[in-house]
Amino acid sequence: FSSYDLHSGRFKHYNYSPDYSKKKVVNKLFQDHSGTIWLAEIGRGLTRFDKNQLTFTRHMLNRQVLKSWHNSVQYMYEDKEGSLWISTVGGLKKYNKQQQTFTHIPLKDFIRAIYEDSSNQLWLGSIYNGLALFDRVTGEVTYYNQNHGLANNEVRSIIEDDDGNLWLATAGGLSRFNPQTRTFTNFYTQQGLPSNIFQIGTGIKTSDGEILVGTWDNGMVAFNPDDIKINTNPPKLVISDIKLFNKSLTIGSNSPLKQNISVTKEIHFAHWQNDISLECAAFHFSHPQQNKYAYWLENYEKDWNFAGTNRLAVYTNLDPGKYIFHVKGANSDNVWNEEYISLGIVIHPPWWETWWAYLMYTLIFIIIITFIDFTQRKRIRIGHELEMRDFETKKLKEVDAMKSKFFANISHEFRTPLTLIKGPIERLLESDKSNDRRKIYNLIKRNSVRLLNLINELLELSKLESGKMKLSAQRGDIVSFTKAIVMSFESLANKKRIQIDITSSSDLIELHFDKEKMQKILANILSNAFKFTPEDGKIIVSTEEDISHRIVNIKISDSGIGIPQEELPKIFDRFYQVASKNMEGYEGTGIGLSLTKELVEIHHAAITFKSEEGKGSTFTLTFPLGTEHFEEEELIYSEGEKIQQNEIEDTNSVSSNVEEEKPLLLIVEDNHDVRDFIISIVENKYRYYEAEDGKEGFEKALEHMPDLIVSDIMMPKLTGDRMCERLKNDQITSHIPIVLLTAKASDQDKIEGLQIGADDYLIKPFNDKELLARISNLIGQRRKLREKYLRDAEIRPTEVAVTSVDKKCIEKLMRVVEENISNPEFHVEQLAD
Repeated sequence: FSSYDLHSGRFKHYNYSPDYSKKKVVNKLFQDHSGTIWLAEIGRGLTRFDKNQLTFTRHMLNRQVLKSWHNSVQYMYEDKEGSLWISTVGGLKKYNKQQQTFTHIPLKDFIRAIYEDSSNQLWLGSIYNGLALFDRVTGEVTYYNQNHGLANNEVRSIIEDDDGNLWLATAGGLSRFNPQTRTFTNFYTQQGLPSNIFQIGTGIKTSDGEILVGTWDNGMVAFNPDDIKINTNPPKLVISDIKLFNKSLTIGSNSPLKQNISVTKEIHFAHWQNDISLECAAFHFSHPQQNKYAYWLENYEKDWNFAGTNRLAVYTNLDPGKYIFHVKGANSDNVWNEEYISLGIVIHPPWWETWWAYLMYTLIFIIIITFIDFTQRKRIRIGHELEMRDFETKKLKEVDAMKSKFFANISHEFRTPLTLIKGPIERLLESDKSNDRRKIYNLIKRNSVRLLNLINELLELSKLESGKMKLSAQRGDIVSFTKAIVMSFESLANKKRIQIDITSSSDLIELHFDKEKMQKILANILSNAFKFTPEDGKIIVSTEEDISHRIVNIKISDSGIGIPQEELPKIFDRFYQVASKNMEGYEGTGIGLSLTKELVEIHHAAITFKSEEGKGSTFTLTFPLGTEHFEEEELIYSEGEKIQQNEIEDTNSVSSNVEEEKPLLLIVEDNHDVRDFIISIVENKYRYYEAEDGKEGFEKALEHMPDLIVSDIMMPKLTGDRMCERLKNDQITSHIPIVLLTAKASDQDKIEGLQIGADDYLIKPFNDKELLARISNLIGQRRKLREKYLRDAEIRPTEVAVTSVDKKCIEKLMRVVEENISNPEFHVEQLAD
């Protein structure tokens, strides 16, 4: 660098570095209060020049990167404390000349101007962020920029006038800043400036208070701040336009704007109309383009937004609510109109956010809570009721069990006195011929029989409850079985003149069922039907197979007196009797239907009914087809079911032998269904032949010589009792046991049947197990007799003969044997002759 000597008029050159091979660029010169000159060289830090010693001392701002921009000084300033402030590309540095140390102050900006005002406040002029106030104690930085009214954010020089105002030369105009009010007043070419762009670091103040600032492209500006007059009249303001989604609103009935926006006090929008722009105008004609605006949307913003010369305020995505838009303005001399104007803006919520919607939500919530509480209370109440019901049911079951147990226990005790009652009454009926007394005896006998039946039912219930009653389901034809049970009531139907109709969907329906229990089920329901159906009534029994649902329905309908609707749920209750005027004279024990329901359910089946008082009742039994619903121990397989198809040929001879060893029965019955029913009972234990009437039965008895004959009495061509009489009087067939089945239940009928030689007598409807037991007993007795004949050496016909014909036959046989026993040519086969 060079200095100019005013006395000699010559320049003196100073070379501060011996390195002549490198170009040296000095971009800043600064003289501090002590007279020391500081030089700033691009990329080479800071150099101090001592004029007395003519020496140079270099101070590197960043020793790690010697030639980086961090060593390029942009501006230098000395404060009143003697500290040197140096701005670089890397921030701000404070140099302590006594300690010769640098303190780095990081700033995210380039500093082009540094100034300490009369109040000892340090101001910084930045390139991007306007004017900055630096607190040297706390290190905090406060910025004032275009948002606060500054002409341009690039501040290039700072000068303080005599009144304490800061004059800021920027890249876009000249601004006066009042540190007390923190307000700006801007000046531009429109107000007489030669240029709006000023040079960096060219501002100075002369001793007489005049300020000089160099422009970038049009000379220098010189002015006295006292000569600049401020226009103190603030502008008048008006809202000139309002836009919705960036489109100006027009006045109309379907528009939110009902009148001119300048006179509108409040405007209403729907919830979706929430993108609003408001345009304002300030009426001040002294440099109107320099008028400034500040906006504040109350309930949305906390403070004023200083928008400079921007006349448009934009608000997007506003929530439903009530807002107040305020706007104030300033003239070109930054004089603000504090009497701002306002516009109410109401954005209505959607219907689901209105007060009545929230009221509805509250009511719904209350209703839901009330419903939940009610439901909870109801659930608790129902739970208590169920507990009480279960408790009552349990107690009722215990009472029923106690009743059943009690009746079961005393049933055995009742049998002995019943026998002592029934026996003497029967003897009295035989000996006493008085009609009046015989009526009383018959009444006593009928009730003793009824009591005996009741005892049997109680014993059945006792078996069910104790679990001793087991199911023995076997495949059979339910159609023929049902017909046989129904036809066993034929004599009772004839007596009461009741018509019986039997129908079925097919002639053969195979079903797995327990025959003994099925007989009791059907007999109980039919007994009730006959009991409650008056004379000349009608009973319909139908059997239907539903293949699609794999079920069989048996319906028993009657035209009886029916059951009242209120009594229907209780008819299966044990010991319950229907209380109705129509039921007078029909009272029962309340056991039959309860036992029937239990027997149906152990078949895994269901029983339902419907009834109408005065029109009759219908009971429906629903049995599932197949065997999937049975346990293995509940099923009984016939011989044909047990033998597999591939084993039939190998076991033919064995099966034949087994069949030949079985006793042979002859079933004589004119009713086809009853005959099939009897066959279904005996077919697993016996071989059999069948005959349709007494004449055919007599012929087959002579042909096949069966071990036992089961015969009905009432038959065409030859009745059962007459067939029995002929067979017993024939020497060849007199030994064959005969069991008579009939609906004729009087004692006289029984006596007559036994007197003609019948070995046993059963009344329809009969129990299948009882029939099997009587057949087995009679055949067993005949087998024992044969064994006795073979075992005894001496035969006494008087001791073993059963009938007079048998006695005569045996006596004749003994006489022939005695006469020919010593003859060697005599053979036993000759006895057949």
